[in-house]
Amino acid sequence: MPLVTKTPGLLRCEVAKVGRVFVPGFLGDTEPYLLAEMYFESKDAMKAAFATDEWTSSGANLKEIGGMELVAMFSAEIVEETR
Repeated sequence: MPLVTKTPGLLRCEVAKVGRVFVPGFLGDTEPYLLAEMYFESKDAMKAAFATDEWTSSGANLKEIGGMELVAMFSAEIVEETR
């Protein structure tokens, strides 16, 4: 994650270890181990961040340590926030 945190436009990043999977199998035969949430100002800001050298470097690093088969990526928009 150190390379990802250098990505321009990234507001914050949180990493959590998955303690329990309540609905197994949603990723096929694999189960998630870590969850990384990356926050950007907007969809356009996220797209711009994905075009940077820093993001490209983090992707190259992922390929070196095991490849894209280790990752499932989703895009989501917060529609309601509670505290």
